[in-house]
Amino acid sequence: MKLRMVLFLFLFLCSLVAANGESVYLTRLFADCNRTETFVLVDDTSKVNELKPILIISRDGKYREVHGIRHVYDGRYIHLTERLLADFLSGARIYQEK
Repeated sequence: MKLRMVLFLFLFLCSLVAANGESVYLTRLFADCNRTETFVLVDDTSKVNELKPILIISRDGKYREVHGIRHVYDGRYIHLTERLLADFLSGARIYQEK
């Protein structure tokens, strides 16, 4: 129980640093994404800069991946330069450097 509380506190503080430090929250995944996919469907891509990599954090904070962006389509799809290494459920948060 104590381990869970410490882990939760650590992940919460890490997410605050990510949101207030170098990275800002952009959007969240609209649909589940399986590993090996290169296209992700998101709520909104209006704030996404194609020239900077994105950070994807799973809903529980267990998985974090950084990926480059190849292209943004239709305002909803992001084409990644590499395949995902983990499965991400809808609602996973996406951050990008300022």
